[in-house]
Amino acid sequence: MKIAVLGSTQYSTKCAETLIQDKSIKIEWIVTPIAKPIGKNKILTCSPLEPFANKNNIQLVNVTGKIDADLKNQIESLPQPDYLLVVDFGYFIPEWLLDLPKIKPLNIHPSALPKWRGSSPGQFALLFGEKTSAVTIIEMTNTFDAGPIFAQHAFSVAPDWNYRQYYDFAYDLVCANLVADIVKHSTGQAMTVTQPEISPTLTAHKLTRDDGFIPWELVVAAQNNTQSEEVNLTDVLTKALEHHRLPATMIEHAIRAFSPWPQVWTLVNTAKGEKRMKLLSATIENEKLVLGSVQIEGKKAARWSEVKNGLSNS
Repeated sequence: MKIAVLGSTQYSTKCAETLIQDKSIKIEWIVTPIAKPIGKNKILTCSPLEPFANKNNIQLVNVTGKIDADLKNQIESLPQPDYLLVVDFGYFIPEWLLDLPKIKPLNIHPSALPKWRGSSPGQFALLFGEKTSAVTIIEMTNTFDAGPIFAQHAFSVAPDWNYRQYYDFAYDLVCANLVADIVKHSTGQAMTVTQPEISPTLTAHKLTRDDGFIPWELVVAAQNNTQSEEVNLTDVLTKALEHHRLPATMIEHAIRAFSPWPQVWTLVNTAKGEKRMKLLSATIENEKLVLGSVQIEGKKAARWSEVKNGLSNS
């Protein structure tokens, strides 16, 4: 069986490593982003799929900004695969590419589809307190994350997970079943389930730093389990607060869901003026938010008990 892999992250690489270990499968080619400057020092960093492809002598195609006409010519010159497998790719896939494989284009999505369509399913599942979730394999269509489901593996969501732990577990689970799932599909043994047109949940959109902002007044109210004046929250945190009702619960879930990025943050008054403060950990006791670790901009992370007396609005 011949497969082309499209991906951008360590999870894409994990799936490719799983496939290549099976002698019945050949990865024909890989599409992944071109190396980009990353971090404050702008260090040129390649996708983890690139060294994987080079190590295993697999044809590599680099994407720059989008899948354009030049890339189309390059891809169409390569051997036609039986399947496309799209894993944590992050690029719009045009219809000509969806039509390219002999059998189907497939996508791995780490949520219990049709819930949490979008690029941040794990973050949204944690933010809204899902106790169970799943990792799903679908046949791709031109409607985002809405294609027929042919494999779905459920799991329990641990109450202390951050989103990285969520994704680590989800991709470990799908990789343990990946070859068997694709073989079943290729032999006609996999039954597909059509998704409803409308998802029962919000779209799990790509998060920005602004999504993590929570006004300090709401944090204080959550610490004391008191009502706060109406505050301005992003749409997603407004919906999460409506869902949980208790500010402490919403904030604790947000801290884990947005860790390690974009992180929950607020603004506090210090001796040097207003500063950004990240909320790194918290627990809930008697419906009150108990802050654990925080980090004021320009300083190292510290226990809340060590820094709160230095703030004028604590």
